[in-house]
Order: sequence, then C-alpha cells, then structure tokens
Amino acid sequence: MDAEAVYGLTTLTTLSFRAKIYEAGTFVKQAGEWVLDLSRLTTLTTLRLWRCSAVKDKQVLELSHLTGLTGLDLGSCRGVTSEGLRALSSLTGLSTIALFGCPKLTAAAKQALRTAIPNLTIEN
Repeated sequence: MDAEAVYGLTTLTTLSFRAKIYEAGTFVKQAGEWVLDLSRLTTLTTLRLWRCSAVKDKQVLELSHLTGLTGLDLGSCRGVTSEGLRALSSLTGLSTIALFGCPKLTAAAKQALRTAIPNLTIEN
C-alpha cells in the first residue's frame, strides 16, 4: 500500500499505527513517514501513534492540521520535544492526549498546552 491509498479514506475517524509498517511480512517504512501522508485525513478524530519512535517534531507539526482530532496518543514517541508539543495548541477540540514515555517534554510545555486547550486531559 502506498501513500496515495490513504487519501481515499475520507471518512476514516480512528487510526492506530505500530512503530513500523509491514506489508506481506516485509518491513516497508517507519510509521513516522506515514504521519506526513496522513495529514490530509481531516476526518480523523482519534490517532494512536504509541511507541512510534520515528515520530518527531516534524511529524507532530503535520498533526496540527488535523483539527478534528479529539484523542491523540503520542505515548513513548521519544523523539517528540516541547517544541513539537507547542504546535498542537491549535487543536482546540482535543480532549485527551497521551504523553507518557516522552522524556523530552517539559512540565512547562505540558502546562502551556493545557492552558491553550482548557478541557484537555493529559495522560502522563
């Protein structure tokens, strides 16, 4: 499956990724590469990227275009920093974000996100 295949999924609301993408038992690419392709799926409300070590600030910046997100799991995405987290402040409909296992995130960045999105629950 290539990136063009996901663009036809215009009504997809929930998506979960593994750390690596396999097709027919063969490693295809890191999930972080696919995040860039997914930024067009504006109907997504829930996105789980748990343990996707290839997800870094560049990918989180792309997620900021998914304004319909209400749930986001970045747990154990160890490459996400406080700078990337700041990009999510535009997701005002976000109600839950999982950030456990993200050692590069500061308490100040989490608080800034919580301030920008008052009804946000941060799972640490």
